Amino acid sequence: FYQNGCTVSTNLTLRNGNYSMSINETIGIRINGTGTNLDFGFSTIKGNQSGIGIAIAVQVGNVHVRNCNLVEYRRGISVVSGIAQNVTIYNNTFTNGSKSGMVTVGNTKGANITQNYFNNATIFLDTGDHHTVFNNTVICNGFCASFEYGFFFQSTTANNMATNITASFNHVEGTLKGIQIGQVDNSTLHNNTLKNNDIGMSLSNGGGVPNNITITNNSFINNTFNYDGYNVGMRIFNYSTVFIKYNNFTEVGTAGIFIQQSENITIDSNVFDFVPINKRTNYRLVDHGQPVCAVSILEAYKTYIGSNIEQKTDNITVLNLFKSRNITITNNTYYNAQCYLHTQGSSLIFDDAPADRWYIRHQFPTSLFDVEELFMNPNFKNMTTKKNSTDLNDTLTQSYSAITGGNQNTGRMMFYRIHKDYSFFHNVNITQTYNISIFNLTNAIIYLS
Repeated sequence: FYQNGCTVSTNLTLRNGNYSMSINETIGIRINGTGTNLDFGFSTIKGNQSGIGIAIAVQVGNVHVRNCNLVEYRRGISVVSGIAQNVTIYNNTFTNGSKSGMVTVGNTKGANITQNYFNNATIFLDTGDHHTVFNNTVICNGFCASFEYGFFFQSTTANNMATNITASFNHVEGTLKGIQIGQVDNSTLHNNTLKNNDIGMSLSNGGGVPNNITITNNSFINNTFNYDGYNVGMRIFNYSTVFIKYNNFTEVGTAGIFIQQSENITIDSNVFDFVPINKRTNYRLVDHGQPVCAVSILEAYKTYIGSNIEQKTDNITVLNLFKSRNITITNNTYYNAQCYLHTQGSSLIFDDAPADRWYIRHQFPTSLFDVEELFMNPNFKNMTTKKNSTDLNDTLTQSYSAITGGNQNTGRMMFYRIHKDYSFFHNVNITQTYNISIFNLTNAIIYLS
C-alpha cells in the first residue's frame, strides 16, 4: 500500500502517519472496487503539486473516502471519467492544491461531499446529477483567485446539464467567485456563507434553457475584495429562471445583485445592507464610477460588457445583446442604501423601491448606450461613491470610457454626477458640460441624448 500507484479494491483503515505518494506517478492511490470504504485514520498523504492523490475508477459505486489530509496535489481526489455512483467524500482536508481539491469528471451520480476542509484548494463538480455538497469550508485568502472559484458546478458535455445539485451550510472565503454555477438545472443552494470574495456567487452561461435554480437563506458578507473589480454579492449572466429569496447581503460594495443578459429572475424578501459611506475607504472595493445599488440590471458594468469582446467601435447594437427581461423585485429590505435599482436597456422590470424614492432617467449618446434608470434613496442629501482612495465625493458618480477603460486624457469618456440639488454631465469628448437643476425630488426625470 505504501508504494506509489497502488490499487485498493476492498475496505481498508490506514494507521495514522505521514506518507509521500505520487512523486513519480500520475496517481498515488487508485480505488478500483465497488463498496470500498477507505479510512485514512487522519494520516497525511503528500504530493509535489502534480498528479492525483486518490483516483476513484470508472463505474465503481458506494465508495467512501474519509479522514485523510491531502497536501500539495494537482487534484486531491478525482472521480475519473465515466459513470461512478454514490461516492462519499467525508471529513478530509485538502491543502495547497495546484489545480483543485475534489474533482468529479464525467457522468458521476450521487456524489456526497460533506464536512471537508479546503485550505487553498477548491471543489469542481463536472456533469452528473444528484450531488450533495454539505458543511464544507473553503478558505483561500487570495490564493484561489487563480482557480476563480471555491466551488464550481458545471457541465462540460454538450447538451448535457449537471442537475439536481444541493449545496448547503458551506462556507467559502477569499476567492474570486465563492460559488460558480454554469450549465446546471433544478438545483438548490441554501444556508451557505460567502465571505470576503470578489463575487460571492456567480451564475453564468446556463445553456439557454430554464435553469430553475433556487437560492435561499444564504449570507453574502463583504464581497468587496476586488480581485477582478466586481465587488458584488451575486452575479447572474446569461441565465434563466432563478429564485432568490430570504438571503442577507451585508457590507454590500458596488452591487448586491448584478444581472446581465438574463431572464425570469425573482428577487424576493432579501436584506441589502451597504458599506456605510464614511467607511468605504476602509475596503478594497473600487467602483470605477459605477452607481452603488442593491440591484443593477445592466448591459455594461463598470464600463465593461464582461464578455471579452469590448472594442472602441462597440455601439448600442452590441450592447443590446446583453439586455435582461422579466425581473421581479419584491418585499426586500434596504439599509444604508443609496440606490435601490439601476437598470439599462432591460424590459419588464417589476420593482419594490419605496414610494418616496427619487428617480432619474438619462441616456448617454444613443450610438453607445440605451436609456438608464436609477431609483434612489431620498434620505441622502447626495448620492455618494468612492472614486479612488483620495477622492471621496459626496455624489453618485457614473462614467463610461468607450467600453474600453479609457480615461479623460486618452479615451472617449462620459461622466455623470448626481447631487440631490443638481446633476452634472460631461459629453463623450469632454467638450461640453451640462448642469441640470432638479426641481421635483419625488419623480425627477432627466433625459439626455
